[in-house]
Amino acid sequence: MVGQARGTLQRNVRQHKAALLKATNEILEDRVDRLNCLPDSLLLHILSFLEMPDVINTTLLSTRWRYLWTSISSLNFSGSALEDDVTFIDRSLYHYEGSKVDKLLIHFIYINNTNDLQVDSWIRFARRHNVEEFVLDFFHGMYPDDWSDKHYKLPRSLFNFKSLTSLTLSFCILNLPDSIDLSSLKTLSLQFIDISSDMITHLTSSCPLLEDLYFEGCNRHDHLNITITSQNLKSLRIYDFNGDISGSISICAPNLLSLKCNSSLPREKYIVHSLPSLVTAEFYDCGNYDSKEFEVGGGYVWARLLGDLHHVKKLVLCRYFIQVLSIWEVQMLDSFPTNAKHIELQTFLSKRELPGIFYILKNSSKLESLTIRRLRLGNNIQCCRQIADKFDFKEAEFWESKGSDSPSLLQNLKTVKVGIVSMEFVKFLLRSSKALERMVIDVGKNKASGNNYKRLFELAEKLLALPRASPNAEICII
Repeated sequence: MVGQARGTLQRNVRQHKAALLKATNEILEDRVDRLNCLPDSLLLHILSFLEMPDVINTTLLSTRWRYLWTSISSLNFSGSALEDDVTFIDRSLYHYEGSKVDKLLIHFIYINNTNDLQVDSWIRFARRHNVEEFVLDFFHGMYPDDWSDKHYKLPRSLFNFKSLTSLTLSFCILNLPDSIDLSSLKTLSLQFIDISSDMITHLTSSCPLLEDLYFEGCNRHDHLNITITSQNLKSLRIYDFNGDISGSISICAPNLLSLKCNSSLPREKYIVHSLPSLVTAEFYDCGNYDSKEFEVGGGYVWARLLGDLHHVKKLVLCRYFIQVLSIWEVQMLDSFPTNAKHIELQTFLSKRELPGIFYILKNSSKLESLTIRRLRLGNNIQCCRQIADKFDFKEAEFWESKGSDSPSLLQNLKTVKVGIVSMEFVKFLLRSSKALERMVIDVGKNKASGNNYKRLFELAEKLLALPRASPNAEICII
């Protein structure tokens, strides 16, 4: 009986597996059939979003798919599996049959001079196929002090490439010719490259349509002097890693509209020579707070740079930058006013950030709109004990003590959007802003839960009961 039952069970399992396999095959066949109903143009568009290993795998679907990939407009060799697979890149480019490539993205580990001939051929391929967006990332997994004998030296022909609209170069040596023709280039990204001031000027002045320029990890042990005369340059972004880095950064770009930097500012000095057209300055959080401990007098570089950018209309400051300004403020050192009309603060409104927020508000007499964007609570930057002791206060007492001796504080503030509810901070804003017209409290995910309606109603009652310096101020909860 047991053997018979076991046999029946085994037959049932086999039948179930067979039925499941049949159903799976039918689903797969149905999906393939549905895809086969689509025109080649749409299939090629879909393939252009995939990395090349996945693209090549589609050749197994059917006869129609075997050579379809050879005409896609985007070739993305960015997968981690391709870091050292030069042969795969070579073979894929060799079998490509299309006449035009919109994007060619190549990321791989470059080891000394062993792959120079292959890389040369990839660049020739890009020129033949009139590539518009070109990425050459020779990342080798480390940041050595001496890169010169480990990096690929770019051919001069790369800088006479009229079809390029976007160019990203990483971990390589620039070899600029006397005459450069990048007449269509709008976006240029240079990463982990040593470049002189003259080279920057020569390169950017030869790109008449250049709008966006990005430096990452360049000149880690030397000054980075950025002088740009281009009429069309709108955006300059600079990212420096913390750690072993030296030298200064100086910027001269008369027509620049937007400047974006990581907030840790690891250089010894930041010099702004001429940015008369600058509209927006943004300092974003790089997420990796270093172990640097701020001593007495610390924070000058940040406060001074903010003062040098006093003419911008919009400021965006992250939590790290705000904390450094807090260190500067609690020491009661010099203030550097700003004329910004629009300020966005990315903060958790923690105790370590409150003095920095007040520093910004008291030095922004022309401020008209303020946005408080909520961040998750993260690490605090390190400071010596003498400074840390100055943060021993209660939030209510801190805001209660501010503003009574500054009649001009927030005199032009009209709109406020707060992404985190701090009753003490809101109370301070309402009693200090005589021209306030509208305050928006964004409660975020809380509004999605029915259980929170009562709590939100109680919050609204408290907010509406707060005294206001402006008789026209309205409070909205969204």
